[in-house]
Amino acid sequence: MAFFPGLIILSGSINNDMISTMFGGLAIYEAIRWYKENKIQQIISTAIFIGCGMMSKLSIGMVAIPVAFIFLVRFIKSNNRKKTIMQFIWFALVVFPLGLWFPIRNYITHKVPFTFVHELSGSKPQTIVGKTVLERLFDLNDDVTFIPYLVFNENSRDYNVFLALLKTSLFDELQYQNHPEYLMLGALMIFILILIIAISIIGLICSIIEQVKKKELDTPYTAMIILFLAELGSYISFALKYNMVASMNFRYIAVIVASVLFGFGFVYEKCLMIAKAKPVTYIMDGLSVTLAVMSLFFFNSVWMI
Repeated sequence: MAFFPGLIILSGSINNDMISTMFGGLAIYEAIRWYKENKIQQIISTAIFIGCGMMSKLSIGMVAIPVAFIFLVRFIKSNNRKKTIMQFIWFALVVFPLGLWFPIRNYITHKVPFTFVHELSGSKPQTIVGKTVLERLFDLNDDVTFIPYLVFNENSRDYNVFLALLKTSLFDELQYQNHPEYLMLGALMIFILILIIAISIIGLICSIIEQVKKKELDTPYTAMIILFLAELGSYISFALKYNMVASMNFRYIAVIVASVLFGFGFVYEKCLMIAKAKPVTYIMDGLSVTLAVMSLFFFNSVWMI
């Protein structure tokens, strides 16, 4: 995660995307710690991080879905439900004022809807029109598919939400199509990322299968799967509602990296436990290190061209 290209870009952005991502990640982390240790300071920390995340960007409230699942499981398993309910009350007293005071204030003072999004206008290269939902999800434009950078100009533009997500997770909206060496480097980085994502999704699916077979719930893994589905669903809905190239940017669901790499870690852990599968971990190490090195090279050299 530390070397993930999209997070490198966001770490230097002057907006609310990275700070909300940071708070969202911390909220999930603290919720899992609370589930394991059941200390009042951890559930209050979770409330503070969700509240501050929502204060910076209301959409980070999506992390409340996996957090609510963690809370529900802990409540069901609790031997002292009165104590757990009191912790939930403390959580609510912290999270709601922190997370909702700003949108409530804006609604009262300026009648701004809670889910208000400022729409771009007059930006023809950004506009996606005439595409069906199926095309936005499954169709590939031959003009842009094999270009690793996001394309939006007068003649052609990316419109497939998943392809745009891949591209922006590595390079945001940077465009270096006129530099052959960076075209090759970008294509290699996307190929490696696709392999990592494929392994990660296999890991998340296998974690579900393992839980079903054992008839035993692994709460942190299940919470990460819920986070993955919630963030991806929110991203797709947003991208389809606002027909602009910019609405498909990775920054809107950057916290999903945590859940994806949880699946990657699941596969790695299982391969370490099986002697014949241990060589797979060397391949996974190679993919991770290669993407990290390529990211460092890319972002430390691209400014010179």
